[in-house]
Amino acid sequence: MEAVLQRVDHMKIARSDFATEREEDVTTPLSAEEARQWRLDHPRECLGCVLGVQVAIGMVAALLMGIFGTRSTWGWSAAFGCLAVVVPTVFFLRRARRRAAWAGSALLNLLLSELVKIVLTVMLLLLAPRVVPDLSWLALLVGLIVTLQAYWVGLMWVSVRAARAARRLGQRTLTAGRAGTERSVVYPVKDVHGC
Repeated sequence: MEAVLQRVDHMKIARSDFATEREEDVTTPLSAEEARQWRLDHPRECLGCVLGVQVAIGMVAALLMGIFGTRSTWGWSAAFGCLAVVVPTVFFLRRARRRAAWAGSALLNLLLSELVKIVLTVMLLLLAPRVVPDLSWLALLVGLIVTLQAYWVGLMWVSVRAARAARRLGQRTLTAGRAGTERSVVYPVKDVHGC
């Protein structure tokens, strides 16, 4: 009986320690200077810009396939391969930007959007022989793969661009001394790359 009482006492102590930990786990808001520094250290990346780079590289690949390919339809086939990547990605980005009421619905939205993206890609690939006369599957796959891999180029380009914009924003922050105290003046910028 005494062992049971000791165990109950230990459980009460553990419960009170847990309650104390929960009370201490209050998040403190950042000051204006800390928030500015965090934004400089973590520049925002524009996914629409990454998609734009993907489209540009995919279309250049389609143009090169059309110019240097042995058949005239190679360019159109490669362009359709690019389209089979871009159209589902646009759908995915539009759905992914929706705000969710709770984290579970955000995850569900992300998973459903990815599923629809895959289904749209497969449907476009199945539709390709009907849309492009004399389709070259090799050229279509080249356009598809080049556009898919251009994502990494676009992501690197946007990251470099965002870092440069963040550095410019940091340089525009002036520190002026007034009566022995320092005061920070921050110029408002909507977005580091205009998205």
